[in-house]
Amino acid sequence: MYRYPKSYLPYVLKLLKNPAVKSGLKAIAIYAMEQLEVADYLNLLNSAWESYQKKELDRELLEPILYYELAGDHPIVKHYADPNVSHLLETIWHASNGASKTQLGKIISGEIWKLWQQKKVGASFQWGKKPFPFIATLDKVLSKVKAGFTKDSENGEGVLWCEPFMLFYEHPTYYVEDAHAFLNQSIEDYHYRKKYRGCATFGMALGIVMNAFRKLDREAFLQLFYQMTKLHIPHKSGYCKMGTCYPAFSLTGGKLVEERFPTIYDTLLLKPFPVYASGNIFTKGMWCDMDGKGLPFDGLPLILYRPIAYYHDYLLKDIEELQTLYGIPAYSKERPFISFTYFDHPSSG
Repeated sequence: MYRYPKSYLPYVLKLLKNPAVKSGLKAIAIYAMEQLEVADYLNLLNSAWESYQKKELDRELLEPILYYELAGDHPIVKHYADPNVSHLLETIWHASNGASKTQLGKIISGEIWKLWQQKKVGASFQWGKKPFPFIATLDKVLSKVKAGFTKDSENGEGVLWCEPFMLFYEHPTYYVEDAHAFLNQSIEDYHYRKKYRGCATFGMALGIVMNAFRKLDREAFLQLFYQMTKLHIPHKSGYCKMGTCYPAFSLTGGKLVEERFPTIYDTLLLKPFPVYASGNIFTKGMWCDMDGKGLPFDGLPLILYRPIAYYHDYLLKDIEELQTLYGIPAYSKERPFISFTYFDHPSSG
């Protein structure tokens, strides 16, 4: 949470308003938000201030949102001179009293930030602050995940037990620009693609990228998927299908073999791809070739429409049936993080 706070901010806002959650857990969530951009942190503070005024949030939780020493990066203390920050702080200051009012005055004046600079607050902070690098993380996924094996096999791990993959999947907005850069470089440089064949095929790298970014919104996901179709490589149509969980690549769980799903990605547990399609693929998509020639339907290039329509109109039904059959929990908007959803489910063992 500390490295990727923006991905968790909407759920932290809900958590702070939930009276059933203990104060200690709320405090942990507040401390985990230190690396937010100032605009996002102001969203947190505004929400907390409104809840406090309605007597839905205790002062003891409002105080750390305003100020705490951790890595010396508290957005309110650090950006005290930002007009939006100073305006909200002055509003809270006028409604405060005693020691709290004195402390707020020091934040507003910049006295605390200057003192932190002198004391070098956070100099001994040992935790990582920023997201892990994209290429190094992708290489770790490729080194861990073996085609055709799940966690229970002797030769590899399913992707849900591969922490580097989950870093992408749970926090896609932090990595989407890097993913575009990776695909751009791959389009331009054959030798750049070729290096990935040392630990797995380049197609597997593409499959990992596409599956890892399922939690993007529809427009952002389609932009990434469309960019993948521009790769000038053999069997390009196969890679396009892979991006939409096409069954030939065993990305939907496939057939049950020896009571295990022979899938690289364990995709039955992941959020469905953020796509929709309308109409019949056989009437809307059959006249184009896989180079994308022809007119677009529903605003999508034809090269995207066929695999997306197949996924939406046919595969999603199969996925839902398999989830029901084997007791696999479907993706939940209320509990969207795998680590909080799957591993405490009875079927996970």
